[in-house]
Amino acid sequence: MAWAYTIFENIKLFRSNDLMRQFYEILMEKKSESVFIKQKETVTQLLKELINVDSQNEGLLTMEQLSTVLKSTFPFKKEDKIQELMEAGGWHANSSNADLLNYRALFLEDEEGQSMPFVYKLWEQYIFEKDEYLQELKQELGLELREEVTLPKLREVLMIIDPSLDKQTLNSYLNQAFQVSVTEVPEESVENEENIVAQLRTVLERLEVIDIRRKGAREQEPAVGS
Repeated sequence: MAWAYTIFENIKLFRSNDLMRQFYEILMEKKSESVFIKQKETVTQLLKELINVDSQNEGLLTMEQLSTVLKSTFPFKKEDKIQELMEAGGWHANSSNADLLNYRALFLEDEEGQSMPFVYKLWEQYIFEKDEYLQELKQELGLELREEVTLPKLREVLMIIDPSLDKQTLNSYLNQAFQVSVTEVPEESVENEENIVAQLRTVLERLEVIDIRRKGAREQEPAVGS
């Protein structure tokens, strides 16, 4: 078993490496494999969208084209987050919208498997947005971390903060939060679902492990007096 311990210790030491970090977090159950798979799919889809815009297949796009693709691919990102990605892609204060960019280079990895700053910034933003989402969930629940939340209450609040959630995704979140099989998640009409409870701290920690992200914009509350 000594060799296994040595491998584990080396993984801990080299967590600055993207692949090692991912492996370590999966191994320690800090994140599920689905988190990294989904992020890889997101990066692949973005590259595909950029290639589609590159009608001449030259590997070059203008900064304006990059900005347009980012905004269409990530419609829920705020302007400052789009700006961060632009800067990670090479935009700077003296840049022109017409400046050309070798967009394929943004997605390369070095010989150690490290991502370029652009792809790493996408990952950083995903983690930040995920934390924002969970904080919004906690705030809307209005509970202390030590208090318990019921399954129907969590379902209700998830649909408030993210009304575009489809049933399958919603059930997967409830499944993770309360550690019940998706097929066992009661329908809304079943009375005994009130008996499925968990401490809020535990719920948030469990949701932190999986791929959880906003599916649509939150509905704006009507103005007072309207």
